Amino acid sequence: MKRTWPVLFMLVCALFVYPSFVRATTGSILSGHSSAWSNNIGWVNFSQTTVTDSALTGYAWSQNNGWINMAPTQSGVVNDGSGNLSGYAWGESVGWINFSGVSIDTNGNFSGTASGSLIGTLTFECTYCDVQTDWRVRTEEETPPQASGGGGGFVPSQVPPTSLDAYDEDLVILPGQSGVATRSTTLGPITLSVPVGAVSERTTFHIGEKRTSPDTILPKGFFPVNGAVYTIDAKTDNQDAAHTFLKPLRIMFPLAPDVQDLTHLSVYWQDDVSQSWQRVSGVAFAQYGVTFEVNHLTTFVILRGEAPAPIEEPTVPVIDVEPPTYIPAWPREESVVDIDVPGAHDVTIIFDTPQFEESGAVDVTFVFPVTSTTDITVTYEIVNQQGDVMYTQQEELIVDKDQSYNKSFFDLGLPVGEYTLNITTQYGDATSTVRQSSKTFIITATQGEEQRRPYGWWGWIISILIGIIVVWVIKRIENKREASS
Repeated sequence: MKRTWPVLFMLVCALFVYPSFVRATTGSILSGHSSAWSNNIGWVNFSQTTVTDSALTGYAWSQNNGWINMAPTQSGVVNDGSGNLSGYAWGESVGWINFSGVSIDTNGNFSGTASGSLIGTLTFECTYCDVQTDWRVRTEEETPPQASGGGGGFVPSQVPPTSLDAYDEDLVILPGQSGVATRSTTLGPITLSVPVGAVSERTTFHIGEKRTSPDTILPKGFFPVNGAVYTIDAKTDNQDAAHTFLKPLRIMFPLAPDVQDLTHLSVYWQDDVSQSWQRVSGVAFAQYGVTFEVNHLTTFVILRGEAPAPIEEPTVPVIDVEPPTYIPAWPREESVVDIDVPGAHDVTIIFDTPQFEESGAVDVTFVFPVTSTTDITVTYEIVNQQGDVMYTQQEELIVDKDQSYNKSFFDLGLPVGEYTLNITTQYGDATSTVRQSSKTFIITATQGEEQRRPYGWWGWIISILIGIIVVWVIKRIENKREASS
């Protein structure tokens, strides 16, 4: 019995000296460390991805393009055990993604770039990209973490930075202080974050909200998403306006809950002198709101354009937005023959004529990109050049492959002008991806009535008088002939 103690002692020591014996072979993505950036579709969230010694499984999530499968049936992302990735992931909206340029280091950090024809370049190394896992590369021996020395314990900072919070009231800060101002709105909170060192004297910050109206002057072709403009200003104790700051200020605006497509959104600021609107660059868009940094304060507005906005890498980090709790009923990749064709999921919109009269119907033919009999939820929306919604309707359709669908919009009551027909489609159940297509048309003045009565009432009166005169002349001629005979 005594001889067994040395053996047990050596085994216990081995567990500490060689921790790789008990290393976990499956890892998850660390909370708050799951964001990579695509130059074509924006942020991609890997929080639902699992890392093993041989592969990546689970899903990544794009706010604009839905789920991305790490282990599709025809391929999959492979891990060689040393953190070198290869193989392909697949997304219903983004096609195949090649991970051969991505690796995981000994600390669990993803680096490198993946690529695909639709997703473009998916990088794990941008300014605010951060994907980390608790999976570790296989090693023969790992050094245990060093114990902290001494018994001094935690020593707090003798001069902690002072941070102030203001809720639905003005924020007043001094040099050397930081602060966060929060303004409640019906859509959610507006927040203004002022870092330490942004002001050189005592400054008061105020957040204001004003609903838009037909008199609100906005850039042509854009629609105010939240129906409001936001004025954020600051003043010193001398009541002097503070327009610029020593460090950037961070602003977050909420988004209306019915906003589905983030790709058409932009944030604009108004020049106080020229009153012109300028686009803010580096904005981070997510379903909960928009975040950006500026070194000046003025009036801001979130706008939706007819065309997709340029995709830029945000200059601020995006807080993790958890993907939906449902996992899609994934289609077989081989059945989606057009997955890598840009615009393959767009609805074809064909107007019978590019111009329609005020009093007539607007006749349209739609062709839906389905490969078999499919249930479709369709929402029609007609907007004017100012972005005002003039007409909306939703209906359920059952459409077969290559089948065209004809629809007439009656009694629209649209004045003369140019309009855009937006059609939003959802294929299958409520968990499927929502897609949108658009096309413009023109309403002209009604001409049929004038063609039937080209001269109006005066024309009829003149015609009758002319007829009377002709009859009188004929009678006079006949009387003269009778008298001469």
